Amino acid sequence: MEEDNETPSSSTLKSASKERKYVQKFKTSWLEHPDFKTWLKKSDKGETKAYCKICDCDLVCGMSELLKHKNSAKHTKKMAVISQCGRMSTFFEQKSDARY
Repeated sequence: MEEDNETPSSSTLKSASKERKYVQKFKTSWLEHPDFKTWLKKSDKGETKAYCKICDCDLVCGMSELLKHKNSAKHTKKMAVISQCGRMSTFFEQKSDARY
């Protein structure tokens, strides 16, 4: 009886290791997305990076990565703190149209 050893050949291993992984580039449409528009901007570190203004960190581009970051404990905690703070404009009185 002959055993059926199915081991991949060396050429199969080489081609499998050379597979290219897709790298997502930053999309400007994400800046208008309701989940991202308040905290996301394009990173200065390259076209495949995004930047979180709240957490002060660069992120890997991709919808799933951005959603993971949005739901992370770090980001959620910082967003809660910011939403409790008032805007600077609320601390100043609005000038009336009357001239002094």
